[in-house]
Amino acid sequence: MKKIYMIAVAVLTASAMLLNAQPIQLSGVESLWGKALTSNGDKSSCMGGQLVKANNGDLFMVAFGGSATANDVIKFGDDPIANGIDYSSRSANRNFILSKITQEGQMQWTIASTMGEVAANEEWAVATADGGVVVAFKAHHTMGHLADDINFRDAKGNNVKLNWVLNADAKRYYNGVVMKVSSEGAIEWVTQLAMDNKPRPNAGNTYKDNTSEGIKVNGIATDANGNLYVSGRMMTEMTITKTDGSTVKIAPHNVDTWNGDPQKSVGNAFIVKLDAMGHYLAHFVSGGKSVNDAIRTMTIKDGKLYGLVMMQGIKDTEMKMGDKGVTPQESYNSLGTVCMDLDLQTVHWFNLYESTIKGSMVNNSNMKVNDDAILLMGQAKYEIKIGNKQLKSNDTRDAMLLKADRETGKLLDGTIKQVAFSSYFDTFQDKEQNLYAGTFALVGPLAIEKIDKETLEVTDRVELFPKSNSAQSLVTDGNKLFAMSSFDGENVKSIAGGTPFTVSAKSKGCLISAYSLPFQAATLVHEVENEKVVIGTQYYNLQGVASSTAFDGINVVVTHYSDGSRSVTKMMK
Repeated sequence: MKKIYMIAVAVLTASAMLLNAQPIQLSGVESLWGKALTSNGDKSSCMGGQLVKANNGDLFMVAFGGSATANDVIKFGDDPIANGIDYSSRSANRNFILSKITQEGQMQWTIASTMGEVAANEEWAVATADGGVVVAFKAHHTMGHLADDINFRDAKGNNVKLNWVLNADAKRYYNGVVMKVSSEGAIEWVTQLAMDNKPRPNAGNTYKDNTSEGIKVNGIATDANGNLYVSGRMMTEMTITKTDGSTVKIAPHNVDTWNGDPQKSVGNAFIVKLDAMGHYLAHFVSGGKSVNDAIRTMTIKDGKLYGLVMMQGIKDTEMKMGDKGVTPQESYNSLGTVCMDLDLQTVHWFNLYESTIKGSMVNNSNMKVNDDAILLMGQAKYEIKIGNKQLKSNDTRDAMLLKADRETGKLLDGTIKQVAFSSYFDTFQDKEQNLYAGTFALVGPLAIEKIDKETLEVTDRVELFPKSNSAQSLVTDGNKLFAMSSFDGENVKSIAGGTPFTVSAKSKGCLISAYSLPFQAATLVHEVENEKVVIGTQYYNLQGVASSTAFDGINVVVTHYSDGSRSVTKMMK
């Protein structure tokens, strides 16, 4: 009997070991909660920009809401968080929304615009070591209120006005905006990337009065010292202010024959480096010649800046990033990567992953830099050969994932999902470095796929939410996953296991949803170390006048640190 018992124990022990050795299934992902950002107005479309994890683990939600009148109300779940803006044109107004929410979905505070418009799909955020956040976006005046300054109300009730000169006949134009917000929701400073709005020399009658769009804002990053990097594409001259109050002007290229039509894709890639108080430090612009090029997103890892390049080259014509050049074989839209030092002076490599179809395009593009590879993703109409593998999308735009070598940027592998209007939009890893990707298909489900990082084949999949028009971000923290996506419809119910949730949107809503993972996610590359460093110094004379440089005589010196603290001393100059 004892022998039978011992055999039974051995069998049970072996069975348990085999069970524990089985790979974790994504079917174990369970929903925790979901809330929608919605508006009750006629122009009620609300969309996501980016979801970012704060230094303390909370979430920053950067989004925009649609409104037509001041009576419209924008809600997060059942909670009103912002009012609409009177708007007289036919397209929906973009209300700026920046909120801080807990991991349980509780609203802490919101900053919203009360006048002015924010461009769709051009809002980007990065968390800072002091618990705050910096947001980069572009904005212009509200149609029908051209005499009113652009205005934001922060969580402390303060109104922060941004003014730039409108032409005499009140033509609107975009400027880039970089805004620093404290962990408590106070706007600490705002920097403008001021764009020249004078008409182009060959504008003709249609654009003779004004150049309305001189910038695309496509990304933001921060380094260990709190310096900031803003990237995108520029079409007109940019002016930025230095710490001493003087200005730097950056000239565009690839605009020689442009007439100012905002529907035409022209211009060149740029990166602007700012200090932690928003003052100019350095800049980078692409060289050579192309139809247009842009740096769409950036990641800083191990002291180097990696950028995702989007360009339409000119056949047999070199374009350059620093001293590194590539010559396209055709004039097609293509992805690329660039790696440079943080001083923006030294480019280590620049690669172009040239598509072989004329109508190529990539929407919803993103990049992650892992320890061993660079991952590029998006919704692509693309055709490319990688070794013996030929990748080709349908005639529609399909989910694409490319893998490049982190040390050289050379393309290693890729996959394109043959699903119309689908996209890979973000990735993360578990602590064993297994790869997971967020994906959606138009009016299809929001899903997570486990992907073999060597072959890029899908090995597992779980569907989270049944309807997703688009998706923007995934954020992980331990065994929790947070997603930002878009949807429409009444009483739409989650489909993952766990605690179901139901959301509704009159038109289009931005959905923030939370899930538990059956494993621990790896730490994200862009999470900020809480290192205390000096981020700015201000000098005050005895009359209370502030300056970035010391006055002659007695000065009160206020030093700001990255953890949010400050010190006050006196000095004599």
